[in-house]
Amino acid sequence: MKIYLLLILSSFTFITQAANYKIVKGRLHTGGSVQSSTVINPTQNDQLIVEIQYEIMAKPFVPVPREQLKGKYQQMLPQSFVSEDAYLQIEKDGPLKIDEATVYHLGRVSIGRYIDAHKIRIDPDNKKSEIIAIYHPQVSDVGWARVYLTVKKIPLIGDYTLEAQLAE
Repeated sequence: MKIYLLLILSSFTFITQAANYKIVKGRLHTGGSVQSSTVINPTQNDQLIVEIQYEIMAKPFVPVPREQLKGKYQQMLPQSFVSEDAYLQIEKDGPLKIDEATVYHLGRVSIGRYIDAHKIRIDPDNKKSEIIAIYHPQVSDVGWARVYLTVKKIPLIGDYTLEAQLAE
C-alpha cells in the first residue's frame, strides 16, 4: 500500500506547514488518522514534497497485514501548489505532468464552508494508486480540505479508497 517514489530527504530540508486529517469509516476500516507536512528541498527550490503519514484502524478479520495499515506516502509537487495559481493554471490549460505523476483538474466543488474549491486528481506513473484532493486557499498546509486515496490491486480486496477529512 505504498507509492514508491524515491525521495531522499537530507538535513537541509525543512517543514513549512502541517495539517491533521481523520480517516472516515469505510467498508473495511473503522477510521484512522493522517498527518501531512509540506517540505521544501533547498536543492530544488521550485519543488515541495507533500509527506502523508497514515494509520488505519481495520475492521476485525480484514485480510490486510497490520504493517500495511501504517506508513508514509510522499509526492513531489511544484512549489506553486501551495497557492491557488497552480490550480487555476491546470483548470485553464489542462493536465500537468510532474515528477512521476500527472495532475488533472476535475472541476469545482463545494464542501462545507469551502465554496468553489478545486478538485484535482494525481495519477502516479506507477499506476499503483490515485489521489483526489479538494483544494481551497483558506486551508492550511498544501490547501487540501479533503483527500481520497485509492490504492489499486490489493490482493484479495482489489481497489480500495480511503477518505480523509481535515480535522478542524
